[in-house]
Amino acid sequence: MISETIQVQRIRDGQPATVPILVAYDPARGTLAIFQDQRKRDQSFADKAYYRLEEFTVDRGRAFWLHRQQADIEADPSAVDRYAVHLGDKWDECDCKGKYASERRAANCKHVDCLKRLLAQGHLKRREMFGGVGA
Repeated sequence: MISETIQVQRIRDGQPATVPILVAYDPARGTLAIFQDQRKRDQSFADKAYYRLEEFTVDRGRAFWLHRQQADIEADPSAVDRYAVHLGDKWDECDCKGKYASERRAANCKHVDCLKRLLAQGHLKRREMFGGVGA
């Protein structure tokens, strides 16, 4: 299990802010957990998201499906069951609603931020991707 807290740019109360996100990645199972919005009172996280990663082939860069867990889908049936994230040579994309909102503020969504960090640290090796296509 790989676990790391990263600092990311977000808008809080209408102002730019640097906030922590805890990323937990299990390469053996191909699972990713993202924790954000840490509470000051008890240091727990208000927002917890769990995914199964699946890499798919693109012409340039790397691309991943982030499959949401069934319990998360049942808790929020209006959301999609998976997100597509593309980490490209010149820009990054995600089809989540957070990415669309963050584009207006020149920031990334949590999915892009976390996958970029794991990739930069060498943790997302193609042949180790659970359910992925490999290279």
